[in-house]
Amino acid sequence: MVGTRLVSRYLSRRVLLRAWRGAEAEDWLSPSEREVFAELRDPSRREGWLCGRLLAKRLILDDVLAPSVGEEAIHPTEIDIHSRDGLGRATRPRVTLRGRLQPWALSIAHSDRSVLVALSRAPGVSVGVDVARLTPRERRWVHSAGEMRLASTLWAVKEAIYKAVSYGEQFTPLRIEVCPRAGGGYTYHWDGAEPEAAHTIHIADSDRETAAIVIAGSSDSQATQ
Repeated sequence: MVGTRLVSRYLSRRVLLRAWRGAEAEDWLSPSEREVFAELRDPSRREGWLCGRLLAKRLILDDVLAPSVGEEAIHPTEIDIHSRDGLGRATRPRVTLRGRLQPWALSIAHSDRSVLVALSRAPGVSVGVDVARLTPRERRWVHSAGEMRLASTLWAVKEAIYKAVSYGEQFTPLRIEVCPRAGGGYTYHWDGAEPEAAHTIHIADSDRETAAIVIAGSSDSQATQ
């Protein structure tokens, strides 16, 4: 998906990791990212975190920082993606390039199958993404009735909304109500209130999972698949 000032990529872990083997993947991490990676113990969590960083950096290098002829190329280790504050609490990802914080909105999500990242460079715009994975039994229910697909869509949209517009408060799904728009698509209410800013919700469905991107704020961009 690519928009005027929004770029995103959605890729399976298997395909992503084909491009990096063993230590080569870790060679893309900055020193501070290596420290965080070393603290992760669960193998699936480690791989998902690593895949998220790899895909985000690939997107930044190809779609945001593609150098003109003669410009010095950016090395992946010069891109630092932080998602914790000084107390170790989760925050929205922040991108530092050669030590300088960038005014970009970035969101990363992963399931045990795939990774989704989106980045906006438009001033005043935030973005959130999520991937909701279906179990084999849920996939069978999807084929016999549409309710489970809708449930996974609602969950993915709620997570993406939270990432796009929250201010660090705990994720509480019941505070977010996803509503159908007249004419198609979705909108939402937070604690019963209308959204404070214009927003767009994009959804990609497959038999295995649902991916959602929420763009909040004023922007002239639209994502297309």
